[in-house]
Amino acid sequence: MRSSNPRGGSGRRDGHVVEVRLGSQFTPGVRAVLILFAVTYLLGLIPPLDALITQHLILWPMAAIGREPYQLITAPLIMNSLIALLFVGLLLWQIGSAIEERVGTRTFLWWLASTSLVSTLTSALLGRMWPAQGSLPLAIDGHPLFPVILLAFAHYFGTTQARMWGIGDPVSGRGLAYFFVGIGLAASLLAGRYLTFFGQLAAIGWAFLLLHRPLRHLRRPAKRKLGFVDGGQPWRASKSEQRWLN
Repeated sequence: MRSSNPRGGSGRRDGHVVEVRLGSQFTPGVRAVLILFAVTYLLGLIPPLDALITQHLILWPMAAIGREPYQLITAPLIMNSLIALLFVGLLLWQIGSAIEERVGTRTFLWWLASTSLVSTLTSALLGRMWPAQGSLPLAIDGHPLFPVILLAFAHYFGTTQARMWGIGDPVSGRGLAYFFVGIGLAASLLAGRYLTFFGQLAAIGWAFLLLHRPLRHLRRPAKRKLGFVDGGQPWRASKSEQRWLN
């Protein structure tokens, strides 16, 4: 992805605008997530592991909120579709790496993990109350990562004029992010994947809390610790000479 910056930076200069590349690299967090998804996808191709994954590790909402709650943890880690793996990989490589460079690897991975858990839990709870949907398996396939990464891009690079793959006319980063979030919601709704749709809504809400932290002003300020300053004379003749603290 290329962004247009009217004030300097590195990249290709076009008149009074400088284009710089955002993301489009394999940062440590991006590599870790991609390797995890690639491994689980390959394991799903190996008998009898494929049956084990399908029957017990992906999300069955009626079982996840019941006798197999571990599915809330394992389901977001499973990648079932090669197409989904390619789309998630493109998202992480092109946009996720820019977010990771901005917030740090630890924060970036925490955002992805917590959003996936919140989204999966929401889908499972609704599926438990909606047996017609909850009795069917639900493939997560990295869907919760799209809202949190795109909204983080809108938050940090919203005013940036960006072009996908360096082609086409520049558009605002915020408009680009909101467009793709809307496309994801519409696709789930039109396909009848209602649990996925509500899971994406939960991911959007959680991403808003992570990015804006609306309750941060309610936290008590940290108590100021008292510090002691040695007021003794460093050149005193003997250790028995009196000292005092300021």
